[in-house]
Amino acid sequence: MLKTDRPPRVTVLCLVRDAAARLSENIGTRSDVCILMRDLQYIVEDISDEQLNQVVSRGLDRLHYENDPCAQYNGITKLWVYLHGDRGEDDFDDDGTAHMRSC
Repeated sequence: MLKTDRPPRVTVLCLVRDAAARLSENIGTRSDVCILMRDLQYIVEDISDEQLNQVVSRGLDRLHYENDPCAQYNGITKLWVYLHGDRGEDDFDDDGTAHMRSC
């Protein structure tokens, strides 16, 4: 699903986080995140919609259960909410992944 010539620090989770951060008004469906993922330069063009949907679903679930989650699912509206939209780089704790913030 990821291009082989990508930098090693670019992971699927990093790309799902990036796509969620680009949701319009920080809110959208899983399908919206999938569409934004397709626009990323590190995703292979021939990935099926089903494969991408599965990867995004797993990624959003992982982001939802982090210590400081950046994504949250609203069961009432059935939408994903990106929670870190109002944060700057200095607002993030150093969790050992500071080298990945350029993702």
